[in-house]
Amino acid sequence: TFMESDGYHLNIVDAHGDIGRQKEQLEELVDAPMDVLFIVPVNLDEISDIVERAENAGIKVVLLSSEEAEAMSGDEARRRLESGGTP
Repeated sequence: TFMESDGYHLNIVDAHGDIGRQKEQLEELVDAPMDVLFIVPVNLDEISDIVERAENAGIKVVLLSSEEAEAMSGDEARRRLESGGTP
């Protein structure tokens, strides 16, 4: 799992299926800034500009389906992070 002793700090936000809320949350996270964003998009087309802004800011972006997010363990998340987001 991700541990603060490993240098990780985890923030979890949930838009509960509301695209407007997800966009606001992502904007706040990009502005924070984060090192990595794991995103389960409500609507990918609606957030593509925010994803591009995050990537341009040097933030790694990992897009997941809701099924992947539910099944992902901490070890799998770490592996994806270290591989640059690829499954």
